[in-house]
Amino acid sequence: MPTNILFITFGDFRTPTDGGSKFTNEIVSMLRQTSKKVEILNYYDHAPSNSKTIRKILSIFISLFLRLPLPASYFYSRSLINSARKKILDELSKSAPQQRRISIFVDHLELCYITSSLRLEFGDEIEIAHISHNIEPSLLKQRLGEGLAYKYSQLCCDYSKFEKKSLYYVDTIFSISDEEKHHFSKLNPTSSLGSPIKAITIPPTFSYLPLHKSTNETPYKKIVFVASFDWWPNQQAFQWIRDYLSPSLPTGFKIHIYGKNSTKFSAGAPENLVFHGYVDNILEVWDDCFFSVAPITRGAGVNIKVSESLHNRVPVIGSELSFKGISKDYLGGTLKLELDVEAWINALEFYSSNPSEYEKLKRAISYPSREKILDKLRITP
Repeated sequence: MPTNILFITFGDFRTPTDGGSKFTNEIVSMLRQTSKKVEILNYYDHAPSNSKTIRKILSIFISLFLRLPLPASYFYSRSLINSARKKILDELSKSAPQQRRISIFVDHLELCYITSSLRLEFGDEIEIAHISHNIEPSLLKQRLGEGLAYKYSQLCCDYSKFEKKSLYYVDTIFSISDEEKHHFSKLNPTSSLGSPIKAITIPPTFSYLPLHKSTNETPYKKIVFVASFDWWPNQQAFQWIRDYLSPSLPTGFKIHIYGKNSTKFSAGAPENLVFHGYVDNILEVWDDCFFSVAPITRGAGVNIKVSESLHNRVPVIGSELSFKGISKDYLGGTLKLELDVEAWINALEFYSSNPSEYEKLKRAISYPSREKILDKLRITP
């Protein structure tokens, strides 16, 4: 991998409060361990407006005139493209002819409109890698359904075709899940340079050591649900916890709710739900945690909080979708159940009354270390 990297993103990776920005944060951190220089180019420093409303209005016209899907139009910036060009030209001018190669990392599919112009201008003097967080075309359809906004976006530019065309110009795709890896492997067998496109799974990583401690000093079993409540699939999962799981929860269990904007959903909630909001001290989340729960039924990619729970050696009860995309080799210590309240309650009561079985479940947790995952980023795109 070249020693100089230009990382293009719109994620708030410096102070991450949700799974996506935390994933970006960890990728940037690992790149800094493998490369001499990592320069960040953030969309929000080049956005046409600070107003979300204005950018949404602009995206309608941009999508029509540039034939881009709405998500890409919302994050479109000619200033961002020009700034990337200038930084690449500057780096190439400083390099000896035999070292004139720079790695460009494009974070999120929405920014991949930049790949074609950079490739066509700089050819094989740059290596382009894409950091994928989800299978975005599928996620957009889930979110918008068959409504007018989705139909308009597809009319301007089919999102799946945009994905295929944009990623034709990359050398490597780092995906968050094995499911995405298989998707991208089939999308474009070769790049615009004629070489095979590499698809590599980088599961969520965590720079801190596992912090889970079990002092068993609490008078009840602590269950946690950790999620950003800005993300609609997490809101739907919480509704199932509030409306179905919580009312059936036996005495002796409490569900602690952590995550950005989670306290906005506390009004009228049952007493066995404890709301904390977003907390900086991760130790507060996992200490004395008996299980984490993930009743996810919508969305794509990897549930990062499932991965973080396993990193902290806390078993997880979740729906099938909660574990989708995570390698089977990493799913020790998990219980995959249908959204059947009785089944979830039975599992909690069984492991509560059988400590030896619970310890066996914890010992089965096999989530990989950060160092093991870091080796994948040392592979040249």
